[in-house]
Amino acid sequence: MNWILAATLAAILFTAVAVVSKELMDHIDSVAFTALYSLTAFLFYTPFFIYYLISTEIRFTPVLVMMIAASGIGNVFGMLSYNFGLGHTSLSTAMSLNRAQPVFVAVIGFLALGESMNLLKLSGILIVTFASYIILLEDRSKPLGPLKELAHDRGARLALLSAVFFSFTSVIDRFVTSNLQPEIYTYLILGLMTFSLNSYVYRRDEGYLGEIRGEILGNTREYVAAGLMTAVAYLLIYIAFSQAEASKVVPVLQLQVPLTVIAGREVFRETHVLQKLLGSLLMVLGILLVV
Repeated sequence: MNWILAATLAAILFTAVAVVSKELMDHIDSVAFTALYSLTAFLFYTPFFIYYLISTEIRFTPVLVMMIAASGIGNVFGMLSYNFGLGHTSLSTAMSLNRAQPVFVAVIGFLALGESMNLLKLSGILIVTFASYIILLEDRSKPLGPLKELAHDRGARLALLSAVFFSFTSVIDRFVTSNLQPEIYTYLILGLMTFSLNSYVYRRDEGYLGEIRGEILGNTREYVAAGLMTAVAYLLIYIAFSQAEASKVVPVLQLQVPLTVIAGREVFRETHVLQKLLGSLLMVLGILLVV
């Protein structure tokens, strides 16, 4: 599968997961929800992993094992930073700052992996980042509001920190999937995320096991859908990373921002549609420059 198609399909699937998640998180906190749907994704992906494991020869090296562990830890810390950031600042501020990922990925990829960089590609990355910022900005009278929040808002700093974590993991993912089959890597990352997040939530609240049982039984179809889509989306992302530089893949994944805006307008009747539409068009222009 072509990497652009894989990344685009992943963005579409994560948009669908976001729509389902918005409904589910009305009665469960975001960290517990993330732990729960990562668990369902892991379980749904297990049969596919077993089938692929039987038919494929896998070779691990010490460096690969270290990188896989680093990506798993980075993803967990990225999720926790983002969720804690949401708890201390507004949604629009947290999401705007979190979407600085393409810039961080470009810098880290260039320094760590020697990924190519030219003026056209850099312009596209900056346009995609700026477009994400415009789309997610709620208060048009304060265009620099989220950036100013960094000085005194702990939530804003945590949201930006989550972008750094996810950027590092994206570069690691590019390296690992160049040396290990994406189908295997997907399962390992989902497993690390599931174990870490669920262990954290259980230690925080020992009644978690009873809570998730009732949650899944009460919303079975939604969790089945979220788990399946998440598992496939992660596989598609790692397929894309196995074929193209992280600094190309990550900007395409940003398509989930305008797609989520469209879904929010159609499903939840959200506002500021014109501003978000213009930002979406700008983002598409940036992506075309990157790829």
